[in-house]
Amino acid sequence: MKNAIRVTAALAAAALVVGSQQSDVLIKLTQGERAAIAVPDFRGAGAAAALVGALNATLFSELQQSGLFRMVPKSLYPLEVPQRPQDFVPPGPPPARGAPPARRGPWLTDWSEPPASANYLTIGYAAEQGGRLVLFGWLFNVNQTDLANAQVFGKLYFGDLTEAGARKLAREFAADILGQFGFRSLIGSKIYFVSDRTGHKEIWEMDYDGANQRQITQYRSTSTFPAVSPDRTMIAFTTYASGYPMIYIHSLETGRRLPFYNQ
Repeated sequence: MKNAIRVTAALAAAALVVGSQQSDVLIKLTQGERAAIAVPDFRGAGAAAALVGALNATLFSELQQSGLFRMVPKSLYPLEVPQRPQDFVPPGPPPARGAPPARRGPWLTDWSEPPASANYLTIGYAAEQGGRLVLFGWLFNVNQTDLANAQVFGKLYFGDLTEAGARKLAREFAADILGQFGFRSLIGSKIYFVSDRTGHKEIWEMDYDGANQRQITQYRSTSTFPAVSPDRTMIAFTTYASGYPMIYIHSLETGRRLPFYNQ
């Protein structure tokens, strides 16, 4: 597979807890080509151990549903799965002339060669720090021959020590991975819709995946046709709250109704 990788900033040393290198990288794929990515399950320490199930499921789902990658089946993964860059061990010199290099631990070729035959690999782990959930995540191009060039990026993610927090971190990590390929994630976007679940047609909002549904209006009347301002700070809609149709505007930041004169 031919990948054109343009590095626009020099790799720099990150924090010791990450032990990785950061760069602004744009990965370009030829038309019709799908990169194979291996997404092994992350492990968690302490209170984070109970949350990695939600994190792993969300990360795999976000990357799979993007349609960008061919997901490598987990049954083809090597037995030794690194959690951080320091876990990779380069092969040693061949024991004899003509023999392959001596394997000394997990390495890039474990993932790039059959049966996995991956192009990219995600590794990382989760932990609790100061009552918060922390995700240490890295993306590697396992077709590279050395670790420094193989690492696409490494980053820390912080969230609440809850399943919702774990899913949030997984989505942010997935968004950064997709961003390396020039794709924009829907993370952070909202969908506004009309629902009569309360007995009246009201305006509601939810995340792009249907989570975190919240009622915006509570006029106990008919409110329809929501429209959001370009800066996503206000929402306008038609409501019969006064007995006849009028346009109301609410702040999406405070939830309060804003002055607007219907003409």
